[in-house]
Amino acid sequence: MNDSTTTDYIIQQLNAGLSPQDITTQLRQAGLDEASINDAFKQAREHIAPSAQPIPQQDAQTPAPTENAATTLPPAPKRGKLKTGWLLFKQSLSIIMRHPGLWRYMVMSIGINLVITIIFAGAILVDILTNQQLLVLQTSSGESDFTPTIALYGIAAIVVYISTVVSFFYATGLAAHTLALFKGSQSTYAQNIAVARQKLPAILTFSLITVTVGFLLRLLEQRFQLIGFIVARIIGLGWELATTFVIAIIADSNKNGASAIGESVQLFRATWGETITGRVSLAGLLIIIYLFVSVPLLIFLMIFLSSVMDPAIAIGIALAFFYVSILIIMTLEALTTNVLNVALYYYAKNKSIPPSFSPELLASAFVNKKKK
Repeated sequence: MNDSTTTDYIIQQLNAGLSPQDITTQLRQAGLDEASINDAFKQAREHIAPSAQPIPQQDAQTPAPTENAATTLPPAPKRGKLKTGWLLFKQSLSIIMRHPGLWRYMVMSIGINLVITIIFAGAILVDILTNQQLLVLQTSSGESDFTPTIALYGIAAIVVYISTVVSFFYATGLAAHTLALFKGSQSTYAQNIAVARQKLPAILTFSLITVTVGFLLRLLEQRFQLIGFIVARIIGLGWELATTFVIAIIADSNKNGASAIGESVQLFRATWGETITGRVSLAGLLIIIYLFVSVPLLIFLMIFLSSVMDPAIAIGIALAFFYVSILIIMTLEALTTNVLNVALYYYAKNKSIPPSFSPELLASAFVNKKKK
């Protein structure tokens, strides 16, 4: 944070009802030194009207309290989902930029899952080229007509489960690291991966439940078509909301997968109530950014390279740029979403605003039902 940003943040938190001591703790946890904090409070006092309640002086020697006072989220302001998503994205990204080591968890997760996918696709390709028909049956009428075997379905289920375990494993390490930052302590990648390793039984259970729910919803869609699609989407949304805090709970406690789901539901209901219909999605925001930034760059790159080299090579380079940018977007979306989920859990559990997040934005992360 620069001085102006810190001052604005202090004024915003004071208006939201936080005490100066709580704000000081947040700024310390965010890595600001005592001199910068005191200067920011001095500037905040100058911006607030004299008639307003004065801001108590901050004692630089006073240690940060271990637990912040309980804070109630203010009413969520009326704002479009896109703008809310952008502001939440910026606040999540600010934490990531100050702690770039957080990238490592998602890079490892996506990298390993990419390797698993390539191996699975390669096995299918080899089966087709060698005509083994262990995974795919080829009809005698033409090589382009293929039918999956039972073995392929079984292997696919195992691959999906392993990929889910990998994703949740590194997400747990990321959650442990983010929680440590919010609590003002330092930790290393190795330490947080060790935490995830200790939580592996809970991760395996939660992964199995998640894959099973996904399979049943997919089966519902295929069996009942349009009605099944609608019902599956409604149930899927409820499942997404119910499991918002599960990874953070696993990282922060000794609960198993099923118990973590139960606590996630309880925390959600106690904090945001039962009138919620959806989460503000950061994925949709990043897709829009991709369409308006990366795609024009891709087109420009193809045109420019085609003018200075062989068109086939130019297309190959442009396609490589396309796939790399997709991976970057996927990694960034997964990373910012996981950080946001941990921030929401941190507030729901401790009733304390995590550093770098504003109360009104945390209140806006979920979308209330529209009154008829």
